[in-house]
Amino acid sequence: MRKGRIRIRVGDVVAIALGEDDLLAYAVILPDANFAIFDARGHSTVADALQRAPMFYVAVMDSAIKSGRWPIMDVPKELVPEVAAPPTFIQEHGRPEKVRIYRNGAILPATLDEVVGLERTAVWSAEHVEDRIRDEYFGRKNKWVELLRLIT
Repeated sequence: MRKGRIRIRVGDVVAIALGEDDLLAYAVILPDANFAIFDARGHSTVADALQRAPMFYVAVMDSAIKSGRWPIMDVPKELVPEVAAPPTFIQEHGRPEKVRIYRNGAILPATLDEVVGLERTAVWSAEHVEDRIRDEYFGRKNKWVELLRLIT
């Protein structure tokens, strides 16, 4: 893990300690504050965990890393998978039929049918992401995902 001033760089891997029974997850830092979250259960190494598909993608506040809460791991770049966050949707408050797609920094017009299955554009706190990982691990619905679901 790196020491000193913390710089957030695309492609770095962070460790996410969940505080329960030594549960852990890993995340790869992606552009635009996005992270690919990887399941670390049953994996003896970071490299093993990163070989599987991400559990989910989410944009996270940079304080998760800058505070030291999610430490950056020393993982050789050749072991870090090339993954890209999927598009997300934006829904106008009070007008649920008015939706747009956010993709790579661009906001595009969309229909409700086009955004079904996408996640809402949001930047999550570290604590809420950790809740979501725990819920995923234990097969529970996550209150934050439910709160941000598409309104039809």
